[in-house]
Amino acid sequence: APNSLPPNSDPKERAKEASGLRYNAYTKGEIDTLQKLTAAGCSATPQLLGVKYDVQDSLILESNNRPATGGHRRQDIDWWIPGGYIVYILMTRLQAQPLGINTFWDERLFTKQDRDDIREAFQRSFVSVAPRHGVYPCDSKLENLMWDKTKHKCYIIDLEDTAYDPVTDDTALWDDGEYYMWNLARK
Repeated sequence: APNSLPPNSDPKERAKEASGLRYNAYTKGEIDTLQKLTAAGCSATPQLLGVKYDVQDSLILESNNRPATGGHRRQDIDWWIPGGYIVYILMTRLQAQPLGINTFWDERLFTKQDRDDIREAFQRSFVSVAPRHGVYPCDSKLENLMWDKTKHKCYIIDLEDTAYDPVTDDTALWDDGEYYMWNLARK
């Protein structure tokens, strides 16, 4: 996607955003983090199954709406970033409910006991991701958590913005302030 929206109407300006890089820093961060956590067998995040880098294509259709011979082409001047690239990240599908500020705090959806269960599961997941694997998710918000009530499991998703710092001191594994950082608690 273009760096700013709405994109510049001049295709030559938009094409300048199509760098020789296959991905930006956030995409690289997501891939690196998922590779690290998947290799370590972390079960608190999606597992990375594969990555494919490609030129952003547009499907060429014949008049009968079937793919034409050749099938794909490089983005032309009418697309958002002419000549741009795309990265496909394939990861496991989590059988869990997305959380958010409007759902987590809605008493019609989650009882106090439900929220306490989610906090407990979040703490287990956070400790398994952050200190144990040295990956600290920086985008701390409810929208980056998913809840599986059946398994009492909280998953951390959207790992494109992370910091790496392995912890060797077991006393530094958890801080209750994380509940506030992730909007899982209110003062």
